[in-house]
Amino acid sequence: MNQEKTKGIVLRSIPFKDSQKILTIFTEEIGLMTLIIKGLSKSSYLLPFTETLCEAEWIYTRKSSDLCVFHDGSIFNLHLPLRQKYTFLQTALEMAHAILSTQMAGKHSPDLYVLFSAYLKQISQSLFPNTLLASFYLKMLKHEGVLDRSLFQSYELKPYEKFLHPLFEAKYFREISSLEIPSTLLPLIKQSFQRISLS
Repeated sequence: MNQEKTKGIVLRSIPFKDSQKILTIFTEEIGLMTLIIKGLSKSSYLLPFTETLCEAEWIYTRKSSDLCVFHDGSIFNLHLPLRQKYTFLQTALEMAHAILSTQMAGKHSPDLYVLFSAYLKQISQSLFPNTLLASFYLKMLKHEGVLDRSLFQSYELKPYEKFLHPLFEAKYFREISSLEIPSTLLPLIKQSFQRISLS
């Protein structure tokens, strides 16, 4: 079988049998991919590849339409700063879950991949991780083409309009780096994201 390669970020890592793990990876070229890594041990050089949020180039072959087999790769970023604080890691994992819950295998989404990768790098540098997460939800809805701007005029979100536009429109992280959103806003944005993206 021909080997293929793609860039991707591990969203989920599940132990399988004694020395294997099954990874769900969000890739630049083929959306979500399920990949199995075999031959793992406590001292295996492959273990970093199985860490959630590991960003790497993956070389693989297709075992079936639903499963790929890992052969080799190069790690770009383990995003270790995200493990310095619980709030950093929690924010990153919520972003990962948003990708998991909305994307599909085989869906070409290079722009969303770039967006996700960029936001992961910013979390540990942010004074307000919740602001980044709120912005990420809105940017994802925009990317998917399902964000109706009338959402900002809804009964629940209308009082927060002055926060929503910067979160949605910002082209550079510095534009929202000093923006602290009310604690009540993120849950409302998350509810809207879940309602719209899963409908």
